[in-house]
Amino acid sequence: MANNRSLCCNDSLQLGEYLPGTAPRSDVWLLLENPAPWGAEALQESRLPEAVKAGLSGWLKAIPNARLQFIKQDGSGERRLFYVALARTGRLYRFELDAYENLLALDIPALVGGAADYESHRSDERLFLACTNGKRDACCAVNGLPLYHKLRDAAGDAAWQSSHIGGHRFAGTFVCLPHGLYYGRVDDPAPIVAAYRKDEFYTVDCRGRCTIELAAQSAEIYLREQTGLTALDALRLAGVQQNGQQWTARFEAEGAAYVVQVCAEPALVLENCADTERKQVMKFHPAAYEAV
Repeated sequence: MANNRSLCCNDSLQLGEYLPGTAPRSDVWLLLENPAPWGAEALQESRLPEAVKAGLSGWLKAIPNARLQFIKQDGSGERRLFYVALARTGRLYRFELDAYENLLALDIPALVGGAADYESHRSDERLFLACTNGKRDACCAVNGLPLYHKLRDAAGDAAWQSSHIGGHRFAGTFVCLPHGLYYGRVDDPAPIVAAYRKDEFYTVDCRGRCTIELAAQSAEIYLREQTGLTALDALRLAGVQQNGQQWTARFEAEGAAYVVQVCAEPALVLENCADTERKQVMKFHPAAYEAV
């Protein structure tokens, strides 16, 4: 395991890397309760039946911007839960499995496409997934596990440990589902949990909403901070335009519309604790906004 000086999350913090605009694009989340130890490549290295692995892999290929997370809690029993979160619409579906093979009877691409067959499985739960996949990166063991325990205190059974969610250099990191709000470098998750349960968008420590472009993620967080709009559905992204290293994000609100200017600039970072050289990423800094 990396020592504290070589942790990529410490390096990112020391560099002052900007947090907003770093949530990986993910429109559909497949969450499978799997309490077994996870490898760096959770699905491929798991002991799930091969037919189940193939089924899950097939869904990921068939559904645009889909991702699979293994999740677990302390003291998991024989029950195995499976969730499907549609982040663009904020819908969540819950299935209780007697065996992993039961997954093969589901048509998840049809569910994502709007089939009414699964409406009885709709759930109004709010889930909080802390990345604790230490085999993927040391930061998620060092900072992820303590964050998970704080999430348990704040959210109870709605808190889950999760396999890799992206961006371990921002550990401890977690995501609020079904809407897909990413947070990083979190010390106290309680206010985030409380706000999300009230259908509010908490901007402190927020990396962005995973269903929109990176520049728009940064723009939304900035615009909410400037205007005080907190409701999850208070803003709708109407479009994003790029002109060189400048981005323009247009948002609509009830009775108003806004334009946010965002500047993109390269930064060299250690993306993983195992990296020996820095890699270039683009960072998105909001510059100004106006009502139009």
